[in-house]
Amino acid sequence: MARKQRERKVQEVPGTFKSLAALNEKLGLTSGRLTITTHDHSRNGRHYYECTCTCGGTIVVRLDNLDLKDTGNSAKTLSCGCQKKENMVKTFKKAVLNQQG
Repeated sequence: MARKQRERKVQEVPGTFKSLAALNEKLGLTSGRLTITTHDHSRNGRHYYECTCTCGGTIVVRLDNLDLKDTGNSAKTLSCGCQKKENMVKTFKKAVLNQQG
């Protein structure tokens, strides 16, 4: 008796050319001070990209933490950390001037 061979359904596997093209579409987009330079890795269906900041720093950011629609509201990551440092310096300077004034 001959066994029947089962037909296997072809599924799109992450990492194929089709999905790599979709990942590379994001390269060059900006969010705040960050510009996406390369796809770093994927974990649990989420994509992480290496971004370059306008100050020259680099940071790896999850894609859904970037604001690529320029709405200004949904981004959680706007810089490599330099913006927070600049804001702290401004706040400190104001506090010092208020104490002296």
